[in-house]
This record gives sequence, structure tokens and C-alpha cells, in this order.
Amino acid sequence: MAFAEIDVPNLPTAVACLPRTAARAGHLVGGERLVPEETAIVVPIFLAAFATLTISFWPYMIPFVLTTDEAAAPRSSLAFMFWGEGLFVPLMLLYTIISYRVFRGKVASTPEHSETA
Repeated sequence: MAFAEIDVPNLPTAVACLPRTAARAGHLVGGERLVPEETAIVVPIFLAAFATLTISFWPYMIPFVLTTDEAAAPRSSLAFMFWGEGLFVPLMLLYTIISYRVFRGKVASTPEHSETA
């Protein structure tokens, strides 16, 4: 199926939402924060949209040209990366935890760096 064959019945609705979305994005870039009610609505919608996009292209890495099996590295490289990650990620997490414990309570906030200023 080519992209031109895809029917988009809700295109007018999506186009009508663009100004509101752009305005809201402008407010967020300006430093305004999302209220919890908006976050509870926006995050699931974004995740659902991203998941739908991801699933729609499966199993292609480059749509209709290159599949995930064709794009994958050799098994030996994947195994090396898997076991390397299995060793080093826990070590990095352990180092981070130890660092936070060592420096906990030793750093004070200054008026220039506080969130309320």
C-alpha cells in the first residue's frame, strides 16, 4: 500500500486542532508548566500516537525498503553488546547511587539557583 492510498477521515478535525496545539506549545516553551490534569491527558495521547506510528511501520526500519532483520547487526555483535550492557549499566547505577549518598546534604541551594526566585 502506498502512502497516497491511505484514507484519513479525521483530517479536518486534526487540522482544526493545530492552532490550539501550536498555542499550547508556545506557552510551554515560554516556561509555563502543565497542570496535572493536562499531563494526565497529554501523556497517554502522545504515547498512544507514538505506539501507533511505531506499529504501523513494523517490520520496516525504512518504510517498505529495509526490514528489521535486514538492518540488524551480526549475532556476535548483538551478543557482545547485550552482555556488555548487562555488566556496565548496573555498575553505572551503583556508582550513581553511591555518589548521591556521599554528597547528600552537602550541597546547599543558593538564592540564584532556587526555583522560587
